[in-house]
Amino acid sequence: MRRWFSFRRDLGLQLFALYLLLIIPFLITLLVFNWLIGVRIRDDVQASDLSLAQSISQEVDISIAKALSTYRVCQLIRGSSMPTLRKWKMYSMLFSTLHLMLI
Repeated sequence: MRRWFSFRRDLGLQLFALYLLLIIPFLITLLVFNWLIGVRIRDDVQASDLSLAQSISQEVDISIAKALSTYRVCQLIRGSSMPTLRKWKMYSMLFSTLHLMLI
């Protein structure tokens, strides 16, 4: 009786076994490397996102503080009993200062 798959005589089967012996460890190493690098990249991206969010919140806080101080100065000018010409000079100084702050 003849065997269908004789490993010693079938060169294709021997080459396939050699191929699997080389490729399977390579694929396992590749998957482990991918997992380790993926964790590191994910941590880096989360740190970058946090830094960007903090930067945006600081800029918004500064802008709100500038707007609030401008509003308070306008309320102070509006509520005072200064002559009209002085009020206009104060407004022009205020807006020139704001223009310089926004540039």
